[in-house]
Amino acid sequence: MEYEIDYDEISVISASRKDLLSEGALIQVEITQFDVSGTWERGGQEHHFEKLQLLEKDCEIRQAINTVLATSACEDIMKASLEKLSELRSNYPTARCLMVCKDIAAADRIHKKLLKFGYAAEIATSADSKAAEEAIEKFKFGNSNVLVTCAMCYEGLDCKPIAIVCLLTNIRSKPWIEQAIARGTRFDPNGPADQHCYVFAPHDQKMQAVLERIKEEDVAFARESEDANQITGKAGGSFDPIVPLNSAIAGVSWRDLDTGADLGAESRDQILTEKHGVPPIPHTTKRENKRLRKAIATEANALARTHRVSPEEINCWIKHHFQDGRSRKDLSNEELMIVLREVKGKDAIH
Repeated sequence: MEYEIDYDEISVISASRKDLLSEGALIQVEITQFDVSGTWERGGQEHHFEKLQLLEKDCEIRQAINTVLATSACEDIMKASLEKLSELRSNYPTARCLMVCKDIAAADRIHKKLLKFGYAAEIATSADSKAAEEAIEKFKFGNSNVLVTCAMCYEGLDCKPIAIVCLLTNIRSKPWIEQAIARGTRFDPNGPADQHCYVFAPHDQKMQAVLERIKEEDVAFARESEDANQITGKAGGSFDPIVPLNSAIAGVSWRDLDTGADLGAESRDQILTEKHGVPPIPHTTKRENKRLRKAIATEANALARTHRVSPEEINCWIKHHFQDGRSRKDLSNEELMIVLREVKGKDAIH
């Protein structure tokens, strides 16, 4: 018999999201969620689901999540996060990945797979506290680039190079998930100017609800400052005894956690099409608008670093000189392209 843990009863003390955004201490978060199909068996009867996100009954969602995390889809999500890590490390050699599993057994299984794949991975669980401390130290200061864990090491794990958080957990408590994501949203002063935290997770209604609640708290502040950056776990009762049989990735979606806007890049579309057979997400005017605004913000951050001033000062300068005093959200894609062309490559401001 497996049991879920009610993490809503655990007190979590942390600085507010708004305070950390104001201080420029957090970075933007992008969520990649996986639509999954699968099958479990109970009492000799098979139960199949075509899309995890379409399940509405709590008992079915719990059983389906457990199936996903115990079968091949879990490894597929893990591999997607590792592909992203490899991509990031070409320009950000110290980038790291935090992999959060549902329990100690799952963490041990994932850790062994990572070692088999040739990754420099560490494991930190409550099964061996001393070994966990040593593993975290190696992860923070050594050559390890992946840390596998379960219900531990969130509060107090300050490792700014964490750029990827892979949520392979059955916990769906907002404070707990928020703390997990927060491990990857600290700005790394030794990293690139344009930093993001990439979160990978199954696409179920419970996870979606947690992410939506976090997004709603952040969106007001994000609207106040276009260049503000990003983020910072439940369950009760017991799982019915089930036997996970199989699961498969049915689709993938990318979203900006603060605004909920769709995200994507041609390179990611191509990777998914070639490796997983997932059709690319069609590009839309809204997505292009988001892409252009992000590109302008990247150039603004680079100018700020060059001139040793705050991004806010650079953005005010851009707004005054190239946006006619208007917000970027009020500009058309054509106007944004003009602003980007004017700002890109500038090495001086006046």
